[in-house]
Amino acid sequence: MLLLEADGRQFHDPLTALYRDRERANALVGLGHDVVRCTWADTCVPGRVAAIVRAAL
Repeated sequence: MLLLEADGRQFHDPLTALYRDRERANALVGLGHDVVRCTWADTCVPGRVAAIVRAAL
């Protein structure tokens, strides 16, 4: 299964959030999932998230 996570500054300024997300993503990979990440700004550009997902498939 391919999972996409969008990161934004609002919730990732504290480094603890960044570390927590990394641990979660690593755990998902350990369960056999593929995880791709984008920025919240990427979600505001038409077609950008679709391009990221296509590249990962």
